[in-house]
Amino acid sequence: MIDTVTAPDRTFSREHRGPRVPTPTYLSSGPQNSVDAAMAALSDAVERTLQEDLAQGMVPTVEQMSVSVVVRPVGSAEDFTAVALLLLSYAHAS
Repeated sequence: MIDTVTAPDRTFSREHRGPRVPTPTYLSSGPQNSVDAAMAALSDAVERTLQEDLAQGMVPTVEQMSVSVVVRPVGSAEDFTAVALLLLSYAHAS
């Protein structure tokens, strides 16, 4: 499951060049069998999110990104979930 919060609080045009306020975006890989699989799923989620923003006419800029991997025991095995917090700022596509 991917949880996202990506709607910008404000939009910007060429006429308005004020400071951009970063929007927090939370992404998750969902439970995976390995750290590598969790990171790959998270990478796909980040790319998909940025592409969706571009498709809507918004140009995202990643201001900051923090990534963690959460390990959860499941019986005798473990599952791994990669989570990320991105601070994104947006501008309108020209």
